[in-house]
Amino acid sequence: MVSGKEKIRSDKKLARSSLSEKYINTASGRICEHLFKLSHYKNSTKIGCYVSTRYEVQTESIISSIHEDEKELFLPKIKPNSEMDFVQTSKKTQFHINRFGIKEPESNNISIESNLDLVIVPLVAFDVNKNRIGMGGGYYDRKFENLNTNEYNIKNREPILIGLGFDCQKTEEIKTEKWDVKLTCVISESGILC
Repeated sequence: MVSGKEKIRSDKKLARSSLSEKYINTASGRICEHLFKLSHYKNSTKIGCYVSTRYEVQTESIISSIHEDEKELFLPKIKPNSEMDFVQTSKKTQFHINRFGIKEPESNNISIESNLDLVIVPLVAFDVNKNRIGMGGGYYDRKFENLNTNEYNIKNREPILIGLGFDCQKTEEIKTEKWDVKLTCVISESGILC
């Protein structure tokens, strides 16, 4: 039997994959404009982002802006134990393709997640309560699961988590588990949900 999350993931992946390249590029441009206006972005100096794949919100202009604004950029790197680190990068960073077909940095200059001001997160689905469904690997939930504990929030600076998705990826409600990490905001082409 397929779980509620799996059904949503399947439906939203299908909806996202039916978007034309032109629509993805135009909508991604709007989403980036919304992001750049947010004080969360303007006030952050250490930013984690993702390298977009074909059907995700495109992040090339975000990555370029982070460099141009002289902020520090950190990109995900998958570890052999199914965990993920954020690695500091620059315009000169070399990349390779990982086992999922995603570009990731060859550098090993790892940041502790609590040192990041802001992390821009990919998603497959989101709801009005800023809950997120990813691709199913649990990388982001594992990386930021400590943010759900008050003890962590008191002792550490908490990065702001902003999810990027298209309007077609919005769903009515996502039933969450205790390890699911809630987003601070979600940005789609039609606006900002904070």
